[in-house]
Amino acid sequence: MPGFLRPSVDLVARLKTTVHLKLLAGFLVIALLLLLMGILSIVVIARMNQQVDQLVALQAQTDLARQAIYSVTAQSHYRAMALITWGMGSSPSSVTPSHSRTTPSGRSPPPSRCSEASIGSGTCGWSNTRRT
Repeated sequence: MPGFLRPSVDLVARLKTTVHLKLLAGFLVIALLLLLMGILSIVVIARMNQQVDQLVALQAQTDLARQAIYSVTAQSHYRAMALITWGMGSSPSSVTPSHSRTTPSGRSPPPSRCSEASIGSGTCGWSNTRRT
């Protein structure tokens, strides 16, 4: 037996009670320690859950910020493309993102005035068609 437990063992041995009562007291002490450990585990898990919820909220906020940055960047690109195209004789309203390229009647706009060869050579400028 380790030396640091010897004084507590001697103290229990000197008590004027039955062995049955000493064993029952030891069992209850161990049961109480297990209960306290379970409560502590629940508290730790609850705090971990709060931290995970905070991380999820921060991740959502980061995603929204990235989407905003992307939207601003895309808008800047579309404006630059519109200015370039408008300078070539087209109106700025003909330069729109590919996901919103429909007329008020719901039809697609007419095809670009540039041919496939001029798009490939880079002589047409920015085209209304998307090349993959």
